[in-house]
Amino acid sequence: MQALARRFWNICLFRSGPQDVPLSGSLLLALVALNLVLDFAIVMRPGLTPERVFVFVVISDAAALGVVYVGLVVLGYARRALQTLTALAEKVSEVDASALAEELAVGALLLKDILA
Repeated sequence: MQALARRFWNICLFRSGPQDVPLSGSLLLALVALNLVLDFAIVMRPGLTPERVFVFVVISDAAALGVVYVGLVVLGYARRALQTLTALAEKVSEVDASALAEELAVGALLLKDILA
């Protein structure tokens, strides 16, 4: 697990590329599921129904991955789609996790000010 995390970190630093990601459909599915959960947590706001947020998150994530997949097919790199989409999903997970952590920190500071 640590080696996989290090491999993804190296991709973020442009030390390696998607070709270095394991060829694993289950890894892609796990990362896509993680992205859906993180996106849901980031987008969910008071006044929005969970169903609407879920539909929005699924459609936006599917569209992003779909555009990349179509681009790979058009450019003749369809055989690298699984690795490229896995690397992309991992990168998005990192960005989403950072955004969620930032929102939680800001929310905690606002709550502290309100309660003080």
